[in-house]
Amino acid sequence: MMNEHLQRVFEILLPELEREEIEYWVYGGVSRAALVGRFMHHNRDVDIFVKEPDFECAKLVLDDLRNRYEFTLNTCRPLKNGRPKFEVIDNEKREILSVVPVYVKDGVVEFRFEKRPAPYPYQILEGTARNISGWSFFTPPDEYVKELFKTYLTSKPVVKKREQIRIDAKEILTPDEFRAFFRD
Repeated sequence: MMNEHLQRVFEILLPELEREEIEYWVYGGVSRAALVGRFMHHNRDVDIFVKEPDFECAKLVLDDLRNRYEFTLNTCRPLKNGRPKFEVIDNEKREILSVVPVYVKDGVVEFRFEKRPAPYPYQILEGTARNISGWSFFTPPDEYVKELFKTYLTSKPVVKKREQIRIDAKEILTPDEFRAFFRD
């Protein structure tokens, strides 16, 4: 099965966050796969965001599972804009889950990327239930999965050279959008 190295994320880690009533949203490559209904390629990890007030709680919940499921937590150095991040690393030293906070203020949800904040309407937090390969999880609504991808392509143009990114782009962008982002 494709992406079987992520099994613990979907079967243990995300369900534990749900049990603790911590809302999360999968974004990044796995959310793009969810948008088309199947894994399109190997995904290194699962990226999620949580609301900033839940960020430390999510870290504690996952840290409590550490010994039982043989993984480590890696707290990353905050970005220049102060946004923290932590990662779950499996026993083979692979990052399998990345967690970042989003900041909610006055009906706006702000992602803090390296170069600039990216504001989105509150509707991005309307969780959409997804299921791929029998694994269930939540993502933002379809239009925001696509908008987050476009922001990613704009904020880190070097990623457009990666084959996996091009595969995702061909699947979820319109032909005109694809040409606009991938002019060679």
